[in-house]
Amino acid sequence: MNQSKIHPAIPDNGAMSTSMGGATDNIQTRSENMGTTSNSQADGSSRRGDNSGSVNNSPPHSSTSGRTTDPFHDVSPNHRQTRQSSGGSGGGSSSSSCSNSTSSLEENDQEFPIQVSEPSFGDDEKFSYFDAMEVLYFDDMLEPQHPSQSLSNSVGSSSSSPEKSSNLQFGKTQISNQKNECDRETNNTTEKKSIRHKLRHLTRQQRLNLKSKIQKRRKKLQKILSDPVVVMTMDKFSFVFGVLNIMIIELVLLVAPDRMGILYTVLLVPLMMARYVIYRADLYHYFMYDFCYFSQIMMLVHMYAYPDNERLVKALFAISNGPLAMAVVLWRNSLVFHSMDKMTSMFIHVLPPLVTFCHRWEDHLLKKQFPFYEAFEDSWTANIVDFWLNPFCYYVLWQIIYLFKTEIISKRKLRYNTEIMTSLRWLTRKPDSTSYKVLSVFGERNQLPTFVSIQAVYTMVTYLIVPLLWHSFWLHSVYLLGIFIVALVNGAKYYFHVFAVRYIEEIGKKVEEERSAESRKDENDTVEE
Repeated sequence: MNQSKIHPAIPDNGAMSTSMGGATDNIQTRSENMGTTSNSQADGSSRRGDNSGSVNNSPPHSSTSGRTTDPFHDVSPNHRQTRQSSGGSGGGSSSSSCSNSTSSLEENDQEFPIQVSEPSFGDDEKFSYFDAMEVLYFDDMLEPQHPSQSLSNSVGSSSSSPEKSSNLQFGKTQISNQKNECDRETNNTTEKKSIRHKLRHLTRQQRLNLKSKIQKRRKKLQKILSDPVVVMTMDKFSFVFGVLNIMIIELVLLVAPDRMGILYTVLLVPLMMARYVIYRADLYHYFMYDFCYFSQIMMLVHMYAYPDNERLVKALFAISNGPLAMAVVLWRNSLVFHSMDKMTSMFIHVLPPLVTFCHRWEDHLLKKQFPFYEAFEDSWTANIVDFWLNPFCYYVLWQIIYLFKTEIISKRKLRYNTEIMTSLRWLTRKPDSTSYKVLSVFGERNQLPTFVSIQAVYTMVTYLIVPLLWHSFWLHSVYLLGIFIVALVNGAKYYFHVFAVRYIEEIGKKVEEERSAESRKDENDTVEE
């Protein structure tokens, strides 16, 4: 299509005057032919009444034959001649394209009917060049196109069949590629699932193999440790170590009370390491999440990070001499010198009160001045805050951490392995025990909240005596002496009621074995004679 036909504002420079003359004749011929279809508009059809060049897009009018009237194409004889005469002077390409478009429009008129409203022309206005070019532009634009041609034009190709086939082939190739990619992704997903399943199976087998190996090694180690010779050797070493520690603690308490913290650190670190190894093997390591071990960490933090924090000093004094010292009575800790486990428990509950005792009465011990009672320097409100409220806040902090660990982080682990021992499981392991009955007052399902509540009440009650211990040297000394006597009594009971019976049974077994061996030897001698 020529550029002068596509856009009326850009005509050919060489054929402008001829095109204008031909276009004017064309419009006059159109107006005469249009007069035959409508008598009411015959007088006003020679000119246009709109100088803007716009076409009315209102609904079309119906002719007498029932077919929609096209004002630009129903004038085919004169219109063709006029277009050909005007195109001949303006250019051959333009006239041929116009004739072809008109003939194709007449052939496809029934298949692609186009409805355009009739334009109105005024009486006093003249045609302009742009009006004529607009008529030619709309004449070409109203040519019907085949759907395949419109599709090819929308894609951007001018010719149809080869490029259409290539485009279709390209589309099919893309679809097949996408399908292959989807199949490949599905296969990859299936392979990944199978690989994950195999890895899980292998991991489960490795875990079971490792567990069986650990159990075998544990049984082998227990068998070695249960050997009478090994047991006796370890008991002898524990007995000597326990007695020496008591003597060293007494020496530091009387000569250098300010060094008690260093002695506490030297004893605590190796004992905690040994305890973790032993408790881990016996599945008792969750005992090390209890409040007494949390207190050991607080004591180390105080001594080496915040030694001058007065509120922390008083809070640790209350914790060490309150729930920690009274745990000797509650948990029945005992001075059994040959048992490393029992001596470790005893040191955990007794050494922090001794450290706070030396820190509180250090000047009095060095000056040999032991007043019975010291006046309260602060008010009762300050004493309640320092010796009751602040220590209880530390207890609440520990309780939150403990419950978060046992009830959220390790809940599945504890539920899966019922052999892991905790404080609650230890107290409720025997249904006939007093502790089980007390914790089951509100039902077995409520044993945990009952245990937490009883422990909180116990902690607050043990804080009540702490302000008196802080202000009285003699009362504090008698209090610790009473705790020590309770531990001695528990140790004596263990030695005579438990250890002695076991020792006698073991000695009896050895005596019987020796007698049986001697009898066999005598029988062999008699047979030889």
